[in-house]
Amino acid sequence: MSHPETITRLLACCDAARKNVSVFRELIWALVFICDRHLPDKRTAPYFMSCLANNDAQTRILGLWGLRNIGELTDEAIETLLADRSKRVREEAAKCADWAGYERDFEWWTEEEL
Repeated sequence: MSHPETITRLLACCDAARKNVSVFRELIWALVFICDRHLPDKRTAPYFMSCLANNDAQTRILGLWGLRNIGELTDEAIETLLADRSKRVREEAAKCADWAGYERDFEWWTEEEL
């Protein structure tokens, strides 16, 4: 799971599945867990950021978790989600508030352009 090609392929699948809400959400789930347990890859940041504006509350939570896992969670993202229309999203944002600004170490390939 920690091979950089895994992330590359999942990101390509995310691009292809953007309009299929359930498939896209499952792919984001996979990225969240890979970034947490195997490889915190910064190439995932734009995908997690895009999740914060998704119509689906669970996908917004996944974006929050993903940003936390790669050390890209910002105070602005937390503030936005603390005012979210979904109680679940607001609760998760409150739980993650202390993670804003947290930095992780990364392998060299995770900071290269796609």
